Amino acid sequence: LNRKIGSEKLKQLNFYDVDAELYDALVTDCSFWKASDSNIIDEWLKEMPREGVVLDLGCGTGKSAIPIYNSGRRVIATDISMGMIRKAIKKSYDFGAGGITYFLSDVEDLPLNRDCFSAVMSSGVLHHLVDPCSVVKNIARLLKPGGCFYSHENHASLARPLFDLLMKANKLWNEEAGSHPLFRIKEIKDLLEVSGLCPDIRTSVFLPPHIFNLISYRLGKVILSVTDSLFGRRFLFRDFGGLLIIKGRKIK
Repeated sequence: LNRKIGSEKLKQLNFYDVDAELYDALVTDCSFWKASDSNIIDEWLKEMPREGVVLDLGCGTGKSAIPIYNSGRRVIATDISMGMIRKAIKKSYDFGAGGITYFLSDVEDLPLNRDCFSAVMSSGVLHHLVDPCSVVKNIARLLKPGGCFYSHENHASLARPLFDLLMKANKLWNEEAGSHPLFRIKEIKDLLEVSGLCPDIRTSVFLPPHIFNLISYRLGKVILSVTDSLFGRRFLFRDFGGLLIIKGRKIK
């Protein structure tokens, strides 16, 4: 791991080293994120190739890497936080995913060769980075021709002020975003295209997460699926979705 870490990146690293112990209770295991993550991963798995290797960038405690591995894919996962990596390794063995290879690394300085991966995924990572553009370009370099980048990110939606107000009244999880905490659809589209990736972007989550935490995970999955299918790709309606669901295919 590169020791020349800037102050912003060091702030992120320290936050997640400490947050690792609380992360699953506040995020992975809450009804909203269980429902959202499950729907997103189900969508990715419909087309993610079984051949080759999937790279999980900013893997956290393994909430995406473990189900992807248990679907029959080979997975390599990395994170900048040793606390997160330790938690992910323990969880992987607990959930029968001991074959995942984890390593400690900075996603802005990855020691990996080009054209190695059939798919690269990241779950809410770009908004923590100092330079997301350079990272997306590097992701394109790592992908095999025809391979896909799968991600989700915070959306600068029209409903964001309501979410921020609700989080002030009832904070659901801890967050330490970087200098670019929210993305607009056009920003992500431009990031993908300038990196040589063909973009496919929709939005998700049209009701406050607080509502989903009051109901069961399974009911939440159904409601998310229905509202996403109704509004996620429709002009104007999609501007209210809280998450961007991102796919970028490497053209050549």
